[in-house]
Amino acid sequence: MGEIEPVGGQTRSVDVRVVAATNLNLENEIRQGKIREDLFYRLAVVPLEVPPLRQRREEVPLLVRHFLRQYSINRQLGIKDEVIITLQQYSWPGNVRELKHVIEAAVRMNEDHKIRLEHLPETILSPLDLPASGSGESAYEPAALFRLICREGVSVADVVRELERELIEMALQRTGGNVSRAAELLSIPRSTLQYKIKSYRLA
Repeated sequence: MGEIEPVGGQTRSVDVRVVAATNLNLENEIRQGKIREDLFYRLAVVPLEVPPLRQRREEVPLLVRHFLRQYSINRQLGIKDEVIITLQQYSWPGNVRELKHVIEAAVRMNEDHKIRLEHLPETILSPLDLPASGSGESAYEPAALFRLICREGVSVADVVRELERELIEMALQRTGGNVSRAAELLSIPRSTLQYKIKSYRLA
């Protein structure tokens, strides 16, 4: 219970509870001076940490069935076991919101009585893979990377930049140039990806 005074208005009593959410590490943000420490302690009364969906994949079947009930109110709609398994194997860069949208789209586009693999988006059926070298060894395996770094004139920073450039290029190809979707695949903010695309001259 407290009081507020709107600008140009009169003081009035309010009974509210503030819920704030972020995907940032607030302690790091405070150390970097990006967030005021006093604000953090005003908000952090009962802090709750919710791990990303990729770290709690055992919850995927429960969430899938919850969203299935939510979006298929007027009909009985099941889901194949292989679909559940595929959804559990996906990394979910967009977290629970992405899963919710996938199920909603599958329900709305489904004319059958079960959700099957063909009702899932291509990004889930064929997740972003690292390319392999011509010799059959992944170009990004530790041994191959070490040999590359040991070449004269090649630094760790050079290798990291090249890996990042190739991954961004692959993500853009996979999403047909959709920057927002590519940012989700790479689990980075869209603004960061836009900057890197310009930096690597990929646009």
